[in-house]
Amino acid sequence: MRTSDAHATREAAHEAHEARAAPPARRRQRREAAAVS
Repeated sequence: MRTSDAHATREAAHEAHEARAAPPARRRQRREAAAVS
């Protein structure tokens, strides 16, 4: 598997998790992700 494929799979899994997460938690996760990048 190419690295890009693995990344796309991880992103899809992350998005699926966010879809199930409560909005406040989702906003917190995005804020933390922005701080890391």
